[in-house]
Amino acid sequence: MDGAFALYEAWVRLLRGDIDVALVFSFGRGSLGPIPDIMNLTTSRSASGSTSAAAWRALIDAGKATERDFADIAVRSRRPSNHAR
Repeated sequence: MDGAFALYEAWVRLLRGDIDVALVFSFGRGSLGPIPDIMNLTTSRSASGSTSAAAWRALIDAGKATERDFADIAVRSRRPSNHAR
């Protein structure tokens, strides 16, 4: 349900015009393991990797993000957090 709500919120903001692009990602967490480990397993075994890559390329091509932006996100997401335990 969180994913559906995030999609709705993005859609409303796009309609209002206060954002130009939205990338919504959601997954059902069926395991109590560390989130980074779960995400690596789920994305490596599905087609979402190529879909994500296409979305990232579209954002870069549109000038909405840079490769450096995505690199920074990757570095931040790999840092230990209280949520991963």
